[in-house]
Amino acid sequence: MLSFYVYFVLLFCVSFAVGEQKGCSQGLFTVESPFGTKLPGFVLSNIDGGPDSDSGSVTTDENGHASLCVANGLFTVQGLAPHNGEKYQNMYIQGYADGAFNYTTYYGTRLQSREVLRILDVPYDLTAGWVVVGIDVSDDGSNTPASLQPAIGAHADMTELMGTPQPYVFRGTKPTWGNTITPDAQSFITFINVPPAADAGVQMGVGSYVHQDCQLAPGLPSASLVASLPVIVHPDSITIISYICVDQTN
Repeated sequence: MLSFYVYFVLLFCVSFAVGEQKGCSQGLFTVESPFGTKLPGFVLSNIDGGPDSDSGSVTTDENGHASLCVANGLFTVQGLAPHNGEKYQNMYIQGYADGAFNYTTYYGTRLQSREVLRILDVPYDLTAGWVVVGIDVSDDGSNTPASLQPAIGAHADMTELMGTPQPYVFRGTKPTWGNTITPDAQSFITFINVPPAADAGVQMGVGSYVHQDCQLAPGLPSASLVASLPVIVHPDSITIISYICVDQTN
């Protein structure tokens, strides 16, 4: 995942719950730039986390770390840069937790986002949002960055949105239209200028990875539970969803 243009990968926003699970899972979040620089001062908080999750906010320290207890099951974490609001978009982080976890996200600037759209010849729409879907293969079943490789052949679609710009992937360091992770692509698919909505559906498919069990990170529930997710899209913000695929042939 870590490469020249990897902005933000892999944390998480959702507006519903599948089943009712009590308690919370302690997450150690790390926020870094695309170049691996630790980012202090980011404020993380639960959104609709339920009574058992942390009700306050936490701020990343000089190492980019912050610890937050999130609701078991599907959860939403909001990330803000209160002292650099002009520099960074807000992020909404969607995931599934069923125990303590570590999570790293690489987060770029609004200027970098504008540069991507300039290359794609698309205007930046302050009233719309972005949805980033990361799909990786893990060689050890974890979500640690060193264990992950792009899930070649995997793809993602947004099912409830018509007439919006098609998604793009990074092939090398160049953004290219498409919704499938090719052999020369990075492991995330980005939907841009998505109208704010509470019922936009993300449908993930594994393409040629027919032997892969792809699950929502970091808790990795059953694939059937999270193969398709409705997400909330916020204006001038990024919603992030991450899938981890584990090879089931061994």
